Amino acid sequence: MKVLSGPRVPAGVAISDDAFARFFDLSPDLLAIVDAATAEIVAVNRASVRVLGYAADELTGLSWTAFLPHQDAERARVALACGRPGGAEPFRLTTRFSRRDGRVLWIDWSVAGPYDGLLYMLGRDGSAERRRFAALARLAERFSTAFEHAPIGLALVDTSERDCRRIVRINKAMGEILGIDPDAAIDALTTDFVHPDDRELGLSERESLLVTSAVRKRLVRRDGRMIVAEITRSAVPEADGAVKLVILQVNDVTEHAEAAQRLFDGAPVPMVTTTADGVLVRVNPQFCAWLGYSPDEVIGRSHADLADPEQPPITSAAIAELDLREVGRYEAERRYRRADGGWVWAHVAVSRRDATGGEPRLLAQMVDITDRKRTEQQLRDEVRELRILEELRSAVDEDHLRVYAQPICNLETREVDRYELLVRMVAADGTLVPPSTFLPTAERYGLISDIDAWVIERGVDIASRGTAVNINVSAASLPRSDLLAPVRAAVDRGLDPAMFAFEITETAMAADLDNAIAFAARAGGLGCRVVIDDFGVGFGSLTYVQRLAHVCCLKIDRTFVTHVVERSADQRIVSAVVCLAQSFDQNTVAEGIETEAALDVLRSLGVRYGQGYLFGRPAPIDQLFE
Repeated sequence: MKVLSGPRVPAGVAISDDAFARFFDLSPDLLAIVDAATAEIVAVNRASVRVLGYAADELTGLSWTAFLPHQDAERARVALACGRPGGAEPFRLTTRFSRRDGRVLWIDWSVAGPYDGLLYMLGRDGSAERRRFAALARLAERFSTAFEHAPIGLALVDTSERDCRRIVRINKAMGEILGIDPDAAIDALTTDFVHPDDRELGLSERESLLVTSAVRKRLVRRDGRMIVAEITRSAVPEADGAVKLVILQVNDVTEHAEAAQRLFDGAPVPMVTTTADGVLVRVNPQFCAWLGYSPDEVIGRSHADLADPEQPPITSAAIAELDLREVGRYEAERRYRRADGGWVWAHVAVSRRDATGGEPRLLAQMVDITDRKRTEQQLRDEVRELRILEELRSAVDEDHLRVYAQPICNLETREVDRYELLVRMVAADGTLVPPSTFLPTAERYGLISDIDAWVIERGVDIASRGTAVNINVSAASLPRSDLLAPVRAAVDRGLDPAMFAFEITETAMAADLDNAIAFAARAGGLGCRVVIDDFGVGFGSLTYVQRLAHVCCLKIDRTFVTHVVERSADQRIVSAVVCLAQSFDQNTVAEGIETEAALDVLRSLGVRYGQGYLFGRPAPIDQLFE
């Protein structure tokens, strides 16, 4: 005998009694056989006994609907009656089922049959899933209530479209912030309410939707009024991790932003706001007054454009490695160039900010420390000068000065006519100290005259060997009547006085013109030459030529020589000096000749002599006699 048999049983479905019994009893699902006509339970399996809480003999023989609540029983009878006629297709039915202990289960039934007057029912306990759905429904209701009555603006936004954020729902507070009915905002784009300059949605924001973040943006209300809002974005991820919905929490911080702007503008110290790359986006009036610029002249420029290029720029990248958690800011001292070309110093305190638009900002406060820096530099200069003075005194006393010579050449023949004598100092560590380092100190502390006398004595020795020399005389040495005593003694011994030429700068003449005239007269009286050095840089050049009767040569300052090839103005000045010298029967020497091109131009302008690196650098005088 087959349990499943008959003309309506599909081929291959019929199984033996034993096989069916084993399948029926051991199935993990609830299985029951019910009389199709009376709904009387014919058999149940172990799973049914375990789940429903009844013994098998307590279930069999009773109507299946007897264990159902009244409303479910009636619905079940109708469903069974409707499902009986065809019998070939199973139908589904969900009912509550009362356990023996009184608990009520939700059972999802799948009913097949009738076969030979029997219905075969497979059931699964759906109570847990029902409870989950109920809990989710309660949660959704609570969320909806909290969303609607939240004191801050809330918006639920659909982010499933690329670069498109469509509003699904906003609460009452958000409607008040935007000045719009909440229903009217549904399906609008978030960018419809954002200021055009703050609408750009960066790639980093799209890629980090799972990260809760806060930004500031300017929002435009429906009435056209602009407000500043602080927006916090929280993602609502799907089960697969994808983000389709985002909750925006919006706080109107317009009053706070306006108060902060008033504090910024009214701050007693210069303040600026820059992008992370150091581009200025906001400056206060004190900053503009401090550097002498208008706001339009600095906004949009890089912080590095205004600061000393030799100092590291203040950018987010430059301070990224610093730990600001304790002090909350980065501090540094920086030098800035004013609009008039002057330099000022500031102590700069930088802190990070999140500004309107959501991009990171750097807020910098500046305190002017120019006077302090100037004082510090003066102290350093004084200490340095005292150290140089000590070394200079030792050099004079212990003969640590050295004579260097640079050739002065005839520009036509390129032969050496004579040498200009230059002085160098040997430091305690054996290194050579250039004259620009120690000569100003020597002038300030009255040692320059002793150095000039020392060089003149060396010059006499050199001239005695047959080498004509040019010797520089400082303003402090001009009054000394005994300065030329070594030269007079050499001339008395028969040395040609023309071997000596004394160079006096225009600066020295301006400082003491009467003594300059007297010195030139004494030198000229001996038959020595007198040269006006650095000619053209002062304001009394013509006066000096007129009043110094013993001048034999004008030395053209390197200022007019360095760019003489490309500057026509320098060429005209050189030509004018040559004409002036020739009118007084004087020669000209050009300083600082370094190229063949400059040599050709100077020669064409009538300059007779020259010196510079093209002919030779200053070298120890001893090398002349090797």
